[in-house]
Amino acid sequence: MEEIQSEVITWKKDENEKEEAEAQVEIWKYIFGFADQAVVKCAIELGIAEAIEKHGKPMSLLELSSTLGCNPSYLNRIMRFLIHRKIFKTISTNHENYPYYVQTPLSLTSSTTGDLKTNLVEKSYSLHRFNNWWKKNNRILHDWGDEECIQILKKCKEAIPNDNGRVIIVEAVIEEGGNHKYKDVGLVLDMVMMAHTNYGKERTLKEWEYVIKMAGFKGCTVKSINAVQCVILAFC
Repeated sequence: MEEIQSEVITWKKDENEKEEAEAQVEIWKYIFGFADQAVVKCAIELGIAEAIEKHGKPMSLLELSSTLGCNPSYLNRIMRFLIHRKIFKTISTNHENYPYYVQTPLSLTSSTTGDLKTNLVEKSYSLHRFNNWWKKNNRILHDWGDEECIQILKKCKEAIPNDNGRVIIVEAVIEEGGNHKYKDVGLVLDMVMMAHTNYGKERTLKEWEYVIKMAGFKGCTVKSINAVQCVILAFC
């Protein structure tokens, strides 16, 4: 009987944790629900769909950024978000290892439907409306570009023992594959960072490993928690 009660308690605890995690995801979606419209508005104003259509075949990141006249690093992050939303998709070719962008029925609709374009542009919320809120709720490292992050982490490393020192970082880690429950939120936050900072961004695991090792740490471990952020442990 006691074993059954213990199993029930454990099951309830697991269910509560699962529900709390799902609730956090939904709250983030409500807070940043404007981001989808803002990014689609950006894509329309850049003319991404039209550029791919005129190109007449799958288009690489460098080809697209050259055609649009915009920074390939920023464009890559925008396209990553739009692909996750299934507005565009990528395909691999026999000649190159990196992906090429192609249209979907959704992007074709956005490029040909005048009323849709007008409504999205006129009704998209301004990211700047949330500027004051964001400044009060931001973190540290994601506010900065890689070079600044490396310098900050170097200063942290100077303040800890060289033999067994650790630096704990609590930041989002964007999943590169699959569909992790917090990936959607991480991509939205990355778009917000692009709008509110000069060089800030949410990072993938590879990007975190890069700045941490460049700062002089031997490596890092990442522990997922029931939150958008992860616990990243950089060690000497």
